[in-house]
Amino acid sequence: MRKLFIDPTVNNSEFIISLKIMQGNLNMETQKDFINQMIHAKFLCPALFDPEPEINPEGVAIMEDNAKVMLSSLENSKKETYLVAYTDAKEAKEHKQAENQHTVACTYFDFCTMVLQEKSPYSGFVINPFSENIIVSKEIMQNINRNIKVKRQVEIPREM
Repeated sequence: MRKLFIDPTVNNSEFIISLKIMQGNLNMETQKDFINQMIHAKFLCPALFDPEPEINPEGVAIMEDNAKVMLSSLENSKKETYLVAYTDAKEAKEHKQAENQHTVACTYFDFCTMVLQEKSPYSGFVINPFSENIIVSKEIMQNINRNIKVKRQVEIPREM
């Protein structure tokens, strides 16, 4: 058996504030703050498990070793598929799609792992698709990651 972290107390209020500020005043500084908040946020992703896990009193799902996890996704009119990410438990509960649906915590870098692999069926992920509807496409993710790598390279001190 393995344990899967489930955190129903995820709350990204600072991320939402940075989003609203960016939407009201789009510039390099507000965009940079939004991206910084996004790459440090935890998102709730709707998921179905096969077989269904047992939930212990601490809210941790105990899964079988051969269990399969299927994250929820949405398809747009162009037939592009996006993973779903909610910023808090309230948002996730409002749009629960199945009785046996759970949520798992994912980070921006978890989405990168799923979306940016060579044969990924996903075009990105969508944050709060039924309210804010922020689409983070594969191209946006690649651009963010390129800039993160550049920053990391600059911050590494050189030996003299």
